Amino acid sequence: MMKKTETRKAQERAIHKAQVEAVADVYLVVQRRPLSEKPFLWRQLARLVYWAIGWSSDYGVEYQSVCTTESEARYLSSADGWSYTKVPVNGCLPAETCQYGTHDFPLSEASHWYRQRKLPHISFPQHEVIRLEAKLLSSSLELAERYRQA
Repeated sequence: MMKKTETRKAQERAIHKAQVEAVADVYLVVQRRPLSEKPFLWRQLARLVYWAIGWSSDYGVEYQSVCTTESEARYLSSADGWSYTKVPVNGCLPAETCQYGTHDFPLSEASHWYRQRKLPHISFPQHEVIRLEAKLLSSSLELAERYRQA
């Protein structure tokens, strides 16, 4: 009986490990004091600093959840001062501030700005770069063939 239980537990661990390895990205849900509590001028100044140099203080940030879907992260972070950010699993973003995926404060008056932000540096998984390079090479070969036939 004990051997059967151990085998089942080992199988469950293997299944769980495979499920975790299949996830490429997750969404980190955090809470901080809402910027909306500050006077208008201070809110605009904080946002100016954020947009101008890509920096914000992590003072008072409380990590609340990790979600495997953006819709779940958006739902859970729909409260004043809450946000979510896409981050890689078993990987690390570069030290430079970069754009990797969605970063949003769903209930913020500036939510649309956060979702549409364009930072100077972009980061994405290497397998995506390889896929795009292959597509570009394929397109280039097709174009070269068309010109040769014309």
